[in-house]
Amino acid sequence: MQSKRIASSIAARALLATIVAILFSMGVSGYAMYTAYERSTFEEAQGRLRSNINMMLSAVLARSSALDMPQNLPEPRLSTPGSGLYAFIENGARQVVWNSRSAILGKIDKVPTPPDIGQQVFSSAPEILLTGDDKPRKLYVMGITILWDYGENVVEPYTFWAMEEYSIYQKKLDAFLQRLLFWLGVGAIALLAVQVTLWWWVYRPLKRLAKEIHAVEKGSQLLLSDKHPLELSPIVDNLNTLLDFQQRRITRSRNTLQDLAHSLKTPLAVLRNTVSSNPSIEQLSTTVNNEIERMNQTVSYQLQKAATAGQSALLAPLLIKPLVDKIINTLKKVYADKNLEYRVDIEAKLALRADEGDMYELLGNILDNASKWSKSIVSISVSTNDKLIRFNIEDDGSGISDENKKIVLDRGTRADQTVPGHGVGMAIVKDIIEEGYGGMLYLYDSSLGGAKIVIDLPNKYH
Repeated sequence: MQSKRIASSIAARALLATIVAILFSMGVSGYAMYTAYERSTFEEAQGRLRSNINMMLSAVLARSSALDMPQNLPEPRLSTPGSGLYAFIENGARQVVWNSRSAILGKIDKVPTPPDIGQQVFSSAPEILLTGDDKPRKLYVMGITILWDYGENVVEPYTFWAMEEYSIYQKKLDAFLQRLLFWLGVGAIALLAVQVTLWWWVYRPLKRLAKEIHAVEKGSQLLLSDKHPLELSPIVDNLNTLLDFQQRRITRSRNTLQDLAHSLKTPLAVLRNTVSSNPSIEQLSTTVNNEIERMNQTVSYQLQKAATAGQSALLAPLLIKPLVDKIINTLKKVYADKNLEYRVDIEAKLALRADEGDMYELLGNILDNASKWSKSIVSISVSTNDKLIRFNIEDDGSGISDENKKIVLDRGTRADQTVPGHGVGMAIVKDIIEEGYGGMLYLYDSSLGGAKIVIDLPNKYH
């Protein structure tokens, strides 16, 4: 159940994060669109007011020393009181010399300072207070100052003002905002519906994976199935590797205990029968020593077999050459009297996903045997390809006969009884190679004159 809760929690958090991201992106997009529309509305107001001023400039007439504006202007709103569009003309003393009919019923306050001659000004500061209206109305205003030449060195500055109520554009902005919010809401709901559907579709494999993990937790399933999307394959493969690795360790430990218990029955029975037959001291001593040696071999073999980790993708790559160098440095001290020459041909970066203890036991046993039998030379080389890593260990000793090649890998058997040892080293090596790593061990005659041992280990996780 824990795995299901984890999968549900992950999916819920991912969905919540997606919803927040969608809402945030919608908000940012909506703000950007509204700002752009507001800017375009502002520019529209400037353009319309400038057009009205140009219309006024083209329509105005000069009579003696005053300006005269026709009664009917091309823009009808200027002739309609309270229409929202207003215009007037100021002289250099800031006296109104003309105003449009639309502004007759109102008083305009806070008019901006006239711009310099030939320049224009645009502002949203002025307000107009219409008769019978208690609230001032905000205006957009544009003004342009010109010099009017009446002739005979009579020149007067005039400022042409055009004004339009801000509420006209505010209504446009409000309408746009309502439409924008409506369609953003529709889009957000649609996107959320699509996202929920997508997350449901994505969550199904996670739910199935959580269900299988729960089955593994209950013990009703050993490994995860391969019926999962490609994106989950690395997770499934790693979990299966971990489960298989753990299962092999448990099985190996259980079998080792069973084998150990079974193997100890015989020597214990021999000791029991010997004691019950009232043997002599010499006979009892001999029997006890032999059976103790036998039990020692059995225990050493089974414990080492149980301790084998085996190959797994979970293990870190192990550099082979430093490990071999370490073993050889130890053997040089053990066999210092033989003054052996160790020839090593291993690439410095060559690595294998293996347990260091396993490899130390494996290579240590073989190199130790090679050092025992060799006269002067021990050689080790390693080669690799996409499928396997091959170890070649050779010596220039007396070699192993064809008859002994068949029995040397059996537990408790030694090719030469005159050399100290328990006779379990090569059997342990064989178990590590075959059971722990799925490899193969071969015995050949070496070109150096002694034995040649070849080890092939799968290179699964390179």
